[in-house]
Amino acid sequence: MSDLVTRDAEKALETLDGVKKRTLELKYRGYNANRIVEILAEEKYEVPKLSTIHSWFEKGGPLYKHYETYKMIENEYRRDEAHLIFKRNIANAAKTMVKKLRSRNERVALEAAKEIVDREMGKATENIKTEFTGKIAFLDLMKEVENERRQTKIIDVPAEDSK
Repeated sequence: MSDLVTRDAEKALETLDGVKKRTLELKYRGYNANRIVEILAEEKYEVPKLSTIHSWFEKGGPLYKHYETYKMIENEYRRDEAHLIFKRNIANAAKTMVKKLRSRNERVALEAAKEIVDREMGKATENIKTEFTGKIAFLDLMKEVENERRQTKIIDVPAEDSK
């Protein structure tokens, strides 16, 4: 998602009042409408009716599109954060894989070895055994020749006089 799209989406969310913003956050965290009402009350918000919260998130409801936008933005931030965490720990992951090469469990050692080789050299290609009968190959060839013959324009070239 581009920064421009993210900024526009964030601006759209800024137009919401406090209770609606907080409701979006709580829904994204996985709380159901009943629990959202309880949390809003604990946090001293003006609490809407349960049916109102339900209607906010129905397709076409006032928060339906905002919630989709909020999810998109939050998921993007979380992906970026996870990517940074992975990036910072790639060396540790590699060291762990190399340590597993010395495992007493042969299966673990073999899996570590395969994983290292696959990552460094690429996965081995899989050979698929196929058999063709001469009859099928011949018929396919004949069809191909016939199609080629139909598409080819024949030009008559006059024979040269021989002297």
